[in-house]
Amino acid sequence: MLLCRPRVAELLFCVYKRALHPELFEVLASHRVERGDFLLHMYVTRSGHVLTWTDGKRQLTEVVASQQDLLPDGWLLRLHLRGERVADVLGIAGVRYQAGFQEERLVPEIFLHVHDEIVEDGQREGFFVPLGEGGRTKVMPVSYLCPQARPGSLLVYAFHTFPDEYTVIKTQSLIETVR
Repeated sequence: MLLCRPRVAELLFCVYKRALHPELFEVLASHRVERGDFLLHMYVTRSGHVLTWTDGKRQLTEVVASQQDLLPDGWLLRLHLRGERVADVLGIAGVRYQAGFQEERLVPEIFLHVHDEIVEDGQREGFFVPLGEGGRTKVMPVSYLCPQARPGSLLVYAFHTFPDEYTVIKTQSLIETVR
């Protein structure tokens, strides 16, 4: 099965103050992390990922999606996923959310090395999803999400490879409950 990723130039990074229905996305795999103080749903999509976090009172959803995906209005943050950016998102009482992302375009040899490291890390821990066969580069696109939880905080690293463009999309999201 060949799953084509969208072009990196089409990607958006969005944050919502509510959950989004998974049927809005082409979900390829999902994983759930539950702790005493939060619940996290992670969905890998053809474009990237959807993270939905709740502590039972508040919700937050982060999406890496294509501009072609039908995303609802009402976002707290919506950015084209280009270059490198860091953002603090306000608007959810009692929650501090910080996100950073990086579009890393590499020369083919370095991309292959970084891709292999992501595959190796993904097979050791976290949530790793291969996305079918390779395209013209014969390298299979992969997504790897690694949540790290501590009381009152959750840090999620995500890596998505785009072999046809020799690009890795990296995101880092921190969700903290504040009193």
